[in-house]
Amino acid sequence: MTGEPNLLGDHLRARRELLTPEQAGLPAGGLRRVPGLRREEVAMLAGISADYYLRLEQGRDRNPSRQVLESLARVLQLDDDTTAYLIGLAEPRPARRRRRRAKETVPPSIVKFLDALSLPAFVEGRYLDVLAANPLAAAISPRLVVGANRLRDVFLDPAERALFPDWDLATRQLVAGFRQSVGTETDDPRFIELVGELSLASPRFRTLWARHDVAARRGATVRFDHPLVGELVLNREKLLVSEAPGLVLAVYHPDPGTDAADKLALLGRRSHSIRTEGTPRMSKLALVTGATSGIGRAFAERLAADGHDLVLVGRRQDRLDEFATAHSGVRVVPADLATDEGIDTVAEICAAEPLDLLVNNAGVAHYMPLADLPAAKARELVKVKVLAPTLLTRAAVGGMQERGRGTIVNVAGMIAFSGPAPQAQLPRRAVYGGTLAHLVAFSQTLSAELEGTGVRVQVVCPGVVATEFHERQGLDLSAVPRMSAADVVSASLRGLELGEVVCAPGVEDASLLETVFRAELAAFGGQRPELATRYRTA
Repeated sequence: MTGEPNLLGDHLRARRELLTPEQAGLPAGGLRRVPGLRREEVAMLAGISADYYLRLEQGRDRNPSRQVLESLARVLQLDDDTTAYLIGLAEPRPARRRRRRAKETVPPSIVKFLDALSLPAFVEGRYLDVLAANPLAAAISPRLVVGANRLRDVFLDPAERALFPDWDLATRQLVAGFRQSVGTETDDPRFIELVGELSLASPRFRTLWARHDVAARRGATVRFDHPLVGELVLNREKLLVSEAPGLVLAVYHPDPGTDAADKLALLGRRSHSIRTEGTPRMSKLALVTGATSGIGRAFAERLAADGHDLVLVGRRQDRLDEFATAHSGVRVVPADLATDEGIDTVAEICAAEPLDLLVNNAGVAHYMPLADLPAAKARELVKVKVLAPTLLTRAAVGGMQERGRGTIVNVAGMIAFSGPAPQAQLPRRAVYGGTLAHLVAFSQTLSAELEGTGVRVQVVCPGVVATEFHERQGLDLSAVPRMSAADVVSASLRGLELGEVVCAPGVEDASLLETVFRAELAAFGGQRPELATRYRTA
């Protein structure tokens, strides 16, 4: 016995339980305590001993011969795909430490091909993540965009489910293809998280996953019930990307001269008209991080009310889904910006989507003195409040410059200006305050860099705000006057109209901020190449 998963035994057991005696050419007999065939029946039909088959299912023997596996495949009536999968499960696996797979990257040539292709197409990864897509794919489904996951969308998104009148068939094919794609690499934390999430959230996925169906990701005919054109029947081809193992290029195409060809052409013209420069888009697109509570949630509420389409990023899938259910035009992206994977996922969306507004609001409640701050929490704080806003802004700003419009809003806080405050007035929170100060300096400098490009940058610096932050810190501020998160958002949007780079919602006298900025510039301009007198030795 080993500590590794019993992939071969689990698969044999699942397939045995799906096969009835009648299908195997055996009499049903009397009452059966288990579904499907008995172990000894499988062994007899395969020409091996019952004890040896028992050892295979229990994982006590994991390296049967190919001849034995082919005999079992014949008895269990496995097709070619499932037989190949079964044989692969018995191949020796090198011992290795559990770790995440390297990030999947679409070759630049394939990205160019997608952009040039006049058919809906997208690239999916090993775990059915959408890694690249062209606008026509989004015309088929708004969920066919970078950062989405086909399993999550088809099983958990009611709007995506409604696209498939043959949903039972579509989900069966999707899960069978997913199992074949993953193969024996089931120790990747990303795979474990995804299967665990779907198993908890979807009874249908849980049932299909337990069947151990396997099918290669190949072409098929797909029938959609599209909200704009009705029934749409397309051929779907799935082509392996040779430069990137595990990646598959999916292309939808109609039969020539059919009703589906006319409908797809209509969707293509509509998609083009929305994207054409000078033609008003249906709505503006905003991406908000930290959107599940506090200021981020208030931004999402206000922007939805103002008619924006939204991409909402947060750690809490349940809160994101709750918001999406209550509002139209919302796509949710569960991602942890304290991880490289989370940052990369959202950065890809920022680079691929025509964002009008990016709100970097995500934060973590690690508000404590440096000596008390664990290294892991310090790293998390810097990633969420420094690295993530920097990389997401970098990803979004190129497209904004090309379009000649866009807005970046970074949410910091007045603590950014509190460095000189005495300990008695404000207990030291060096790392937390330092990350906010970085956002202020970053935003001011970036605003100057982007002057004349049509891209605006703002940093919002509220004081004490009524959010969940203080509750998570165990702080009782019920007696302290606090601003509402909605007021912070109103100040930010009005500040953009006023042309403010630094928005301080609670500072009535704006000249105070101007005094600070003038003093900083004066200090910067007052430097000389010689050592200042006070530093010279007597």
